[in-house]
Amino acid sequence: MTAAQLATLEAAVARHNGTRRARILDVTQVLDAIALALVDPHGLGLVHGGETTVPADRTTLCLAVRDGAQLTIGIATSRARGPTPATAWPALQPWNHDQLEKNRDRLRAWARDPARVTFAIDPARARVPAPPADLSALLGAVLADPDDDAPREVYADRLIELGDPRGEFITIQLALARTSDFAELLEREARANTLLAAHGAHWHRDLAQVSLRQQYRRGFVEAVDVRARTFVEHGERLLELAPIRRVRLHEVEPATLRKLARCPALGRVRELGFASRLPDRNALRLAAGGQLRGLRALDLAGTAIQARGLSALLDATPALERVTLASIADPLAEALARYPGLQIISQTSRLFPGAPYLALERTGRLEIRPTIVRS
Repeated sequence: MTAAQLATLEAAVARHNGTRRARILDVTQVLDAIALALVDPHGLGLVHGGETTVPADRTTLCLAVRDGAQLTIGIATSRARGPTPATAWPALQPWNHDQLEKNRDRLRAWARDPARVTFAIDPARARVPAPPADLSALLGAVLADPDDDAPREVYADRLIELGDPRGEFITIQLALARTSDFAELLEREARANTLLAAHGAHWHRDLAQVSLRQQYRRGFVEAVDVRARTFVEHGERLLELAPIRRVRLHEVEPATLRKLARCPALGRVRELGFASRLPDRNALRLAAGGQLRGLRALDLAGTAIQARGLSALLDATPALERVTLASIADPLAEALARYPGLQIISQTSRLFPGAPYLALERTGRLEIRPTIVRS
């Protein structure tokens, strides 16, 4: 790539980022897209600034396409709700998610547009620098045993040796999980937040391509919010990037539900939540998929779940230890009474409790935990 081509890309990124402070790209992410295109069997590298579920939100998107000895790059503004090449460039509609090779003719026509940046490559010599081999192995140890702090400590020590500030961040968060000293908590958390603000976008940029929100605990992303369709398509990749324990699904639509219910990645999730309603018929389909047997916690607070759907989900989760609900009407209390080993969290208490609710309350398994609203 020539200096002039790089300058053209930098100008395009700045133009499409505009005045937005969120969901923007930088030139290093353009280089990420190029690296992906060099190793992808379909020759495609796609990177965006992040997605949301808000239809009006926008994100900056970079598409790199390798075709023989030519690599073409385009920068555009896309909708942030499920960004794809087709949402950024109408010429790429319709975009085939399942069979990427069917997009090839449209991509070749797209690449001929003079607005793109195109340069020659030697596919036989193009190589993407890999991280140190020991780092990949150490991360594998973290993923293999997410409950154990020891692999995380070893990984952090190696990063510190390499001068990577994430090593310090992991060390601090591990200490935070162990200390109860209030002054120490404040000091360490302030430092962790400073590091996260400075470097977080880089640390979880791969995760940001397939999830809406990322939450760190003990130095790694352990919880994500993700659109249900995205989880179906990229769930396995998501779980290979970080020791994710909790997944909160958005936009659980009927068209996606059948695939979601059978999604193998769902069987690897230990804590599952929902950011959309879950009617009984959808809960029944999800339960019938057989992928919920390993769940330890289920957050149904945002689903308006009814007793029939709740019972189906609880029958399908024999390892479940905790369920969270927005409130517990008497039909739900009757259903919950049939699962004596379950811890039950309600975000609100009943003002006029009936007999089933009072009976559930007397078991000592019910905890009222009001929702904390953050501005």
